[in-house]
Amino acid sequence: MPREVLYCDLLERFVKRLNASGVTVIMIAVDKSLDVFPHIRDCVLSLDAEGAIDYVELMDLFGPTRGNGFYSAEGHWGPRAHRLIGEGLAKVIRERSAGAQDEGVR
Repeated sequence: MPREVLYCDLLERFVKRLNASGVTVIMIAVDKSLDVFPHIRDCVLSLDAEGAIDYVELMDLFGPTRGNGFYSAEGHWGPRAHRLIGEGLAKVIRERSAGAQDEGVR
Protein backbone atom coordinates (compact mmCIF):
# COMPACT_ATOMS: atom_id res chain seq x y z
CA MET A 1 0.00 0.00 0.00
CA PRO A 2 2.74 2.61 0.72
CA ARG A 3 3.94 2.44 -2.89
CA GLU A 4 0.36 2.85 -4.08
CA VAL A 5 -0.02 5.97 -1.93
CA LEU A 6 3.20 7.41 -3.36
CA TYR A 7 2.11 6.55 -6.89
CA CYS A 8 -1.25 8.26 -6.38
CA ASP A 9 0.38 11.36 -4.97
CA LEU A 10 2.73 11.57 -7.95
CA LEU A 11 -0.09 10.87 -10.40
CA GLU A 12 -2.30 13.58 -8.91
CA ARG A 13 0.53 16.15 -9.00
CA PHE A 14 1.46 15.20 -12.58
CA VAL A 15 -2.14 15.35 -13.81
CA LYS A 16 -2.88 18.67 -12.09
CA ARG A 17 0.29 20.22 -13.53
CA LEU A 18 -0.64 19.04 -17.02
CA ASN A 19 -4.23 20.24 -16.60
CA ALA A 20 -2.98 23.65 -15.48
CA SER A 21 -1.02 23.81 -18.75
CA GLY A 22 -4.15 22.98 -20.74
CA VAL A 23 -3.17 19.37 -21.40
CA THR A 24 -5.81 16.64 -21.33
CA VAL A 25 -4.70 13.33 -19.83
CA ILE A 26 -6.13 10.08 -21.13
CA MET A 27 -5.21 7.03 -19.07
CA ILE A 28 -5.81 3.53 -20.36
CA ALA A 29 -5.73 0.16 -18.67
CA VAL A 30 -5.99 -3.33 -20.07
CA ASP A 31 -8.08 -6.18 -18.75
CA LYS A 32 -9.01 -4.50 -15.45
CA SER A 33 -5.31 -4.30 -14.51
CA LEU A 34 -5.97 -1.53 -11.97
CA ASP A 35 -8.06 -3.94 -9.91
CA VAL A 36 -4.78 -5.44 -8.67
CA PHE A 37 -3.96 -2.05 -7.11
CA PRO A 38 -7.18 -0.91 -5.41
CA HIS A 39 -5.76 2.34 -3.98
CA ILE A 40 -4.45 3.39 -7.39
CA ARG A 41 -7.72 2.36 -9.03
CA ASP A 42 -9.67 4.53 -6.58
CA CYS A 43 -7.29 7.43 -7.23
CA VAL A 44 -7.69 7.08 -11.00
CA LEU A 45 -11.47 6.81 -10.73
CA SER A 46 -11.54 9.90 -8.50
CA LEU A 47 -9.44 11.89 -11.01
CA ASP A 48 -11.77 10.68 -13.77
CA ALA A 49 -14.87 11.74 -11.79
CA GLU A 50 -13.30 15.18 -11.25
CA GLY A 51 -12.72 15.52 -14.99
CA ALA A 52 -8.95 15.72 -14.46
CA ILE A 53 -8.37 12.65 -16.65
CA ASP A 54 -10.31 10.49 -19.05
CA TYR A 55 -9.89 6.91 -17.88
CA VAL A 56 -10.52 4.20 -20.45
CA GLU A 57 -10.62 0.49 -19.67
CA LEU A 58 -9.75 -0.97 -23.06
CA MET A 59 -11.69 -4.18 -22.52
CA ASP A 60 -14.87 -2.09 -22.23
CA LEU A 61 -14.31 -0.94 -25.83
CA PHE A 62 -14.62 -4.51 -27.11
CA GLY A 63 -18.06 -5.23 -25.73
CA PRO A 64 -19.46 -8.56 -26.92
CA THR A 65 -17.51 -8.34 -30.22
CA ARG A 66 -14.82 -10.92 -29.48
CA GLY A 67 -14.65 -13.65 -32.08
CA ASN A 68 -13.07 -14.23 -35.45
CA GLY A 69 -10.33 -11.73 -36.18
CA PHE A 70 -10.05 -10.54 -32.60
CA TYR A 71 -6.77 -12.33 -31.90
CA SER A 72 -3.79 -12.89 -34.18
CA ALA A 73 -2.28 -16.34 -34.76
CA GLU A 74 0.26 -15.54 -32.01
CA GLY A 75 -2.51 -14.93 -29.47
CA HIS A 76 -2.14 -11.15 -29.39
CA TRP A 77 -4.84 -8.72 -30.35
CA GLY A 78 -5.39 -8.76 -34.08
CA PRO A 79 -6.45 -6.06 -36.55
CA ARG A 80 -10.09 -6.13 -35.42
CA ALA A 81 -9.17 -5.51 -31.77
CA HIS A 82 -6.78 -2.72 -32.69
CA ARG A 83 -9.44 -1.10 -34.86
CA LEU A 84 -11.93 -1.16 -31.97
CA ILE A 85 -9.34 0.36 -29.62
CA GLY A 86 -8.49 3.07 -32.15
CA GLU A 87 -12.14 3.90 -32.76
CA GLY A 88 -12.90 3.95 -29.03
CA LEU A 89 -9.97 6.20 -28.16
CA ALA A 90 -10.76 8.49 -31.11
CA LYS A 91 -14.30 8.88 -29.74
CA VAL A 92 -12.95 9.82 -26.30
CA ILE A 93 -10.62 12.39 -27.86
CA ARG A 94 -13.36 13.85 -30.08
CA GLU A 95 -15.79 14.14 -27.16
CA ARG A 96 -13.17 15.76 -24.92
CA SER A 97 -12.12 18.14 -27.70
CA ALA A 98 -15.72 19.14 -28.42
CA GLY A 99 -16.33 19.77 -24.72
CA ALA A 100 -13.16 21.85 -24.43
CA GLN A 101 -14.16 23.95 -27.43
CA ASP A 102 -17.59 24.53 -25.92
CA GLU A 103 -15.87 25.77 -22.74
CA GLY A 104 -13.31 27.86 -24.64
CA VAL A 105 -10.42 25.67 -23.49
CA ARG A 106 -7.70 24.48 -25.83
